[in-house]
Amino acid sequence: IPFGSAPVMFYGQVGVGFDYADTLLTIDQNKTRLGGAKFLFQYGIGIRARPALTKDGSVRLTIRVEATRFVRGYMHDMYFAGALGLMF
Repeated sequence: IPFGSAPVMFYGQVGVGFDYADTLLTIDQNKTRLGGAKFLFQYGIGIRARPALTKDGSVRLTIRVEATRFVRGYMHDMYFAGALGLMF
């Protein structure tokens, strides 16, 4: 959803996926490998911006900030992310 003619957009995301985890747990000298797979549900919101750095718009700065939640069985995880880069 764009904010008028500004190079900024708001977005939402909803989806399902598959999560696989493989972990090695060490207690004292005992090592135990834990692993498993679950389906997950995710949803989130974010803002993306692409302001032009040149007059013709061929080089742009890209900015992204988002918050995403993952629901995996009994686990609910929150993920905050941000990115800054150049687009040619």
